[in-house]
Amino acid sequence: MAAEPGARERRICGAGAVMPVDLVALMLAHVEDDSDPGGSVQYMLRCPLEGHGSGPHHALTWVLDDPREGEVWAQWDDGRDPHGFLVLPDCNTLNRGAPGATEEACGLFARHPGGHSFEFADPVREAFERSPQYRRVMAAVDEGTRRAEPDPPDHATGRQGPPQGWAPPA
Repeated sequence: MAAEPGARERRICGAGAVMPVDLVALMLAHVEDDSDPGGSVQYMLRCPLEGHGSGPHHALTWVLDDPREGEVWAQWDDGRDPHGFLVLPDCNTLNRGAPGATEEACGLFARHPGGHSFEFADPVREAFERSPQYRRVMAAVDEGTRRAEPDPPDHATGRQGPPQGWAPPA
């Protein structure tokens, strides 16, 4: 996201924290959900709100099976461990009509402070997306997607799949 010339670029807060084990156990005991949360709970937290000078930080910790129920968010203050969690409804704002953007939903919770997630930059994510590692991962994903798509029909025979006699490279 490029800022207007002379304007300060809006960025995410990015404050980090680690979810304490006792808070994870408390969260799992109080959230009724049929999914297997063991591998789904985010323990390494990073505040995705627009940069803010005061107020609590939040981070998405668990995506519930039914999005109508909201999502589980951890909450903490500067210099402290997360001290609670909240089940908050999703922000349903879309960036319709934003210049140069595809339609994207805000990734934050309803009534969050600051701007919507598509209105400000995440320099860590942007740096990662510019990295050679990211390009390699995305190339592998693209290759895997192409392999998963059905082959076009062979126009000579009308059958689906690679041409007769074709073999993958050794």
